[in-house]
Amino acid sequence: MPTVKKIAWKTLTITGKILMAVFGVLEEMESARHHFGNERAFENEGVRGYLAESRRTHRYAFARLRKRGYIADRKIGARVVTKLTTDGTIAALELAVAHTVKKLPNGQRCLIAYDIPVAAHKTRMVFRYALRKMGFTYLQHSLWRTDRDVIHLMERYVTLLDIKRWVKVFVCSETA
Repeated sequence: MPTVKKIAWKTLTITGKILMAVFGVLEEMESARHHFGNERAFENEGVRGYLAESRRTHRYAFARLRKRGYIADRKIGARVVTKLTTDGTIAALELAVAHTVKKLPNGQRCLIAYDIPVAAHKTRMVFRYALRKMGFTYLQHSLWRTDRDVIHLMERYVTLLDIKRWVKVFVCSETA
């Protein structure tokens, strides 16, 4: 499983840092086999303590995440439990891919090939924009590449977007 340690933290905003911290907590929970069903819940205080920022900044950042629909709160007894939504997971994956600094070894590349039908034109446009935003390089029609180690993140991203039947993620190396 990918971890948050491969991310270039200095380039993230506080909202991005909190979103990535939430995503990192979930990654640690999954790798430790702590499953919470579809909820995948965590406590607000644990995530807020994860970053050394002011309390007011956190409050505004959490409010922005709630407004965008990335997180949802629910009160259980005396605790407030926050849930990362599907949109939040997608946004966190986009941030993780865009800010990953670890390179693939031996000149390997991550190659994305897709053939999204004309009927799903909007999906194709959104996916193409997301690839550009995540730092992929356009090769030719429906082919994008990067030299960063984002294979597992992209496979998860494609699965969450439910476009796996049209998109393939490859690891390849260039030959002369």
